[in-house]
Amino acid sequence: MAPLTLGGIIMNTDQAMTAFIDSYFHAVKGFTAALQAAVSPYKISFEQYQIMRDIATGRIETLTDIVKLRGVTKPAIARQIGSLLRLGYVQQKTAQADHRRRLLALTHTGANVEQTITTSARRRFQAITRHMGATPLAELTTLLGQLNAALEATASA
Repeated sequence: MAPLTLGGIIMNTDQAMTAFIDSYFHAVKGFTAALQAAVSPYKISFEQYQIMRDIATGRIETLTDIVKLRGVTKPAIARQIGSLLRLGYVQQKTAQADHRRRLLALTHTGANVEQTITTSARRRFQAITRHMGATPLAELTTLLGQLNAALEATASA
């Protein structure tokens, strides 16, 4: 394999891997800390916020939708939903067309919490966009999508 170049520096595979892992974890740690600061006053995790956001935006209606979207197990999502139900942020309703389906909806309190967290996260994202520029951030988003696809394609390697 040909040497890799990062920031004008030629690296072998191990050096490039170390640089990638360091950069990735520092970026994820920083962004996660900002998101955690936004969700912690409401006693929820970032994963639970994602569920609330997906309900608010209409991306999901049921627990099964979340399982498909996130690629996680039903018991894991059921635990997250259970916490949101106990906190009074989410409610389940029986679908009229199919009484076996349990539809998820935000409560009034849940909608307010989701909107407050989203506003905070949006402000942080806008600050990052101003600092980096929209084009590099869009390119990073594309690269992360490609990385995810590569990870899925090489999972058994």
